[in-house]
This record gives sequence, structure tokens and C-alpha cells, in this order.
Amino acid sequence: PLDKSASLQSMTASTGNSAVLVGEVKPVGSRDGLVVKIAADGKLVWAREIDAGADDRLLAVARHRVDDLVFAGVRRDNTVVHSHWYGGMDQHGKLLYSTVAPLPDLTQLDTIHVLADSGVLMAGRREVKGKLHPLVLRADGAGHTAWSRHFSGPSGEQLYPMRDTLSTFPDGRIALGTIGMRPKSSKNPSTKKWALGIVMDTSGYPHCNGPDKCKAKVGNTDCDDGKSCTIDFCDPATGCAHSPAQGVSCGTGKVCTQGVCKPS
Repeated sequence: PLDKSASLQSMTASTGNSAVLVGEVKPVGSRDGLVVKIAADGKLVWAREIDAGADDRLLAVARHRVDDLVFAGVRRDNTVVHSHWYGGMDQHGKLLYSTVAPLPDLTQLDTIHVLADSGVLMAGRREVKGKLHPLVLRADGAGHTAWSRHFSGPSGEQLYPMRDTLSTFPDGRIALGTIGMRPKSSKNPSTKKWALGIVMDTSGYPHCNGPDKCKAKVGNTDCDDGKSCTIDFCDPATGCAHSPAQGVSCGTGKVCTQGVCKPS
């Protein structure tokens, strides 16, 4: 019963035999994230509209720790640049944190996997020069991104990440399902598709290689520059790269603003 156009994308179980759903609500001229809690008898418990400062959509939600929630989605600004967006909320709908993590390309998150140590794995996609790549990141459950990785096909082909295929093995290794696609060409008149499972170690490196120096065409290494206000990632085409973080906590009473730690 909202006075705006709204849609829902994903659902998770919550406490007290209730369910929480996320999606989007469309005020005039924009779009905001929407979180809705429904009781077991179908009655609305609460609905929260979350504005990340642009055109926003939530695509996934999961129960975190005992009663809290973690959500993820996409934020699109006026320049049509997509940034992945995630945040946390308590069982009463109070926003605990909201993190927009811009990278130099179009990104979004649509799958969440909560870890036993209260960390959170999230997956989605990243578009680089018109090609889609699976994107996987780990966060600490409090708004801080530990690492992010993206992957290409065996010969650099684009890969389509499959929603809800992010999982972990008992030893902590990470698995993600993808669909590869090689477009039509004069040499290959038909579009070729195949399934590709990516297995990573606990730091997001391809498990068959292990940590290595970040090199062109090899996206399998730690690019941590030691700075709390940068998002670090390995670009298979150019090597280590760092993007200024925005809205990420960098200490008590401090927040990253355009890559610089400042008082909040």
C-alpha cells in the first residue's frame, strides 16, 4: 500500500516467521531502494525507502548475524554510471550503514552469501569496454570492502554471472557459476555459449593459481595499497588499480570522501 510505483526483486526469511523483501520504489523523477518486512499472516510490518543519492535499486537481501539484514544493488547517477551499493539494517528497519563503492566501470550486485565469521560475500557484474565480467567482493558486515575481483573467459570472452550461484566449500574456497559467450564473427558464424564454474581461494584469487603479482591478463592477486579510502582491484588488462572510496567508514567518526578520510 504505497503511493508510488514499486516493485520487489528478492526475499529472505527474517525473525519471528516474517519475511523481508527488497526492490525499488519510483518517486517522481527518480528511483530509490525499497525494503519491506511482511509478517507470517501477510500483514505489512514496515516499509523503508532508502535513497543512496541517485537512481537506486536493491536486488538482493540476506539475514546477517542474528537479527540484522544486509542488502545489495546498484546506484546510477546522472551520468549513467552504475556503482555497486550495499548496506545493513536491523530487524526494525533502522539503517546501520550504506556503502556506495564506485569503480571505473558499470557495476552492480545481485547475490549475497553470508559467511560463518559474519563476513559477507557479494556477487554481480562489471562491464568493461562493453563486455560483462563476474564481480565478486567481500565485505566485513559493517560497510567496509575487504577486496573485489572480476573475471574474464579463458580467451578474454565476456562471462554472465548466474544469480544465486555464489557459495563456499567447507575449507572456505569460494565458487561462482557463470555463462560464457563468444559472439558471432566471420570465423565463428554461430554464437558459442558454455558454462564455467569459477573457484577462488578465501581472498578471491583463482584457486588453481594462488596469489601472484598482478600482471596484465592475470587478475589473480592482492592489490592492497594500504589506504583505507581506496577500492583496490586487479584489472586483467592493465594490472593493479585503485578507485577512491565514497561513504566508507575509515575510523571512529570518520568517513571516506572522494578517497580522503575526513570527519563525518
